[in-house]
Amino acid sequence: MKKIKIILFLLISMYAYGTNKEKEVKQIVEFRNPALIDIDSSGKKPGFNAELEKYLNEMGRDTKFIFVLGNEYFLLGKYEKAFKVFSKGTSYLPNLFGAATTARLMGNYQVAVEYYDRMIDGNSGMDEAFLGRGLAHRGLKNYGLAVSDLTRYLGIKRDERAYLGIGGILIETEDYEGALNILQRGRAAFPSSREISNMLSKVAAKMN
Repeated sequence: MKKIKIILFLLISMYAYGTNKEKEVKQIVEFRNPALIDIDSSGKKPGFNAELEKYLNEMGRDTKFIFVLGNEYFLLGKYEKAFKVFSKGTSYLPNLFGAATTARLMGNYQVAVEYYDRMIDGNSGMDEAFLGRGLAHRGLKNYGLAVSDLTRYLGIKRDERAYLGIGGILIETEDYEGALNILQRGRAAFPSSREISNMLSKVAAKMN
């Protein structure tokens, strides 16, 4: 379980900043069957949903297999397909987190919140759910809920994305003093962060 949590955390970190290194893509292990590979390589060729159901049935709908297949689609940047795969086995916590994260990255923020809610309400112990839900609430402009989740996550773990998330929200809501405070704390924790430095410059410009 610890290894799976680390994998998912690294994936959400990578895509939070829009990075998708070629060398990382080359290391993807292939779990698709020939039919899915053919559909994926043919652009908009139909039949993915039916073939996915058939393939998962052949594999006994094993939730751990669903995770590695969904994870492959995630790494390939095929978020819609990754979501469809992860959502087939959400009784398994990593799949639930995968579904929540892919929904968020596609901009389906309400769906993402619902999946993160299931993790948090079920006391999953996966702290990154607060980070993900906070970012999803930000996408919905539920700023109070977003700050609450991100602040709670910071109470568990210092994370550059949480400082940036809260700072960005406070800038959007024109609470520049609050933004300055949280970003200065972020810079103290991550002194080499270019993103935090850039956001502090933005706050300074707003306050002048």
